[in-house]
Amino acid sequence: MAKEKQTFEKYQTSQPDELSQGQLKFGKWWIKNRLFFRRLLIGILGLIGISGIGFGMYSVGHYFIVERPQAKAHQQHFLRPKVPFAAYHESLAPSDVRFESTVVLKGTDDLYDFVTKATNPNEDWYVTFNYKFQFDDRETEVHEAMLVPGKQTVLTDLGYETQRRPSAPSISIEDVRWFRISPHMAPDSIKFIEEHSALSVSNVEFIPGAQSEDAVKAHSAKFTLYNDTAFNFWEVPIYILMYQGSSLIAIEQTVAKELVSGQQQDFDVRSFKTQVRANNIEVVPYVAVFDWSIYMPQ
Repeated sequence: MAKEKQTFEKYQTSQPDELSQGQLKFGKWWIKNRLFFRRLLIGILGLIGISGIGFGMYSVGHYFIVERPQAKAHQQHFLRPKVPFAAYHESLAPSDVRFESTVVLKGTDDLYDFVTKATNPNEDWYVTFNYKFQFDDRETEVHEAMLVPGKQTVLTDLGYETQRRPSAPSISIEDVRWFRISPHMAPDSIKFIEEHSALSVSNVEFIPGAQSEDAVKAHSAKFTLYNDTAFNFWEVPIYILMYQGSSLIAIEQTVAKELVSGQQQDFDVRSFKTQVRANNIEVVPYVAVFDWSIYMPQ
């Protein structure tokens, strides 16, 4: 008598801790298919490995071919100054003082006067310097000057003694020192300067003298100076420029001493210089606004 073939479907047990029918089925399925899953896992891992190696090679190649040159270019770009500092600093630097041609004027006897005009073209800078006039193989003594913005300044050396008229005169500048006007001191530099140098000149009159063999009557330059500022000055140099037409033919200098605010001073400046036939005179007070030693206590 043939035995009946046993199957897992007909397996039964009375023990509660034995495998269930479903577990036995899953075990049977796993035994049949585990080789397939092993090969599938190996394939997946191999694919991941190959992809990783490929991505790594791509990344290395992309870095050396693309990213590294770009990084160097970016580094040079960021290290390169965005602002041309040399040009920027040059644009902030003050412009040079403008000097007119030096004029030599005949004084009395063997005395000569050297005159030039200078202008500071900067709005926020004033400048101090030493200057002298050079001619032939000689030179005058050294003088100091301050040029404030917006003002033309007369630079002179008066009464230089020489028997021969100086030729080819020029001005020589030394020890130039620029000072930026602080906005804390003067938010509006031009207005500040105007308020500190508001000296008005009026009643200007030139009376030429008469020369004869017996006597010399001096030329007379008359004018009134009024201090319209709120400041008192120990002294203010004043230049009297005498013109014939547009040509400067003579110069004189005087000083307004202890000029207080609101004060008016009258001047009668005499000149014994010969052959002065002036038909126009210009009176130029010189106020070195930023030289605090010129101010008297209020």
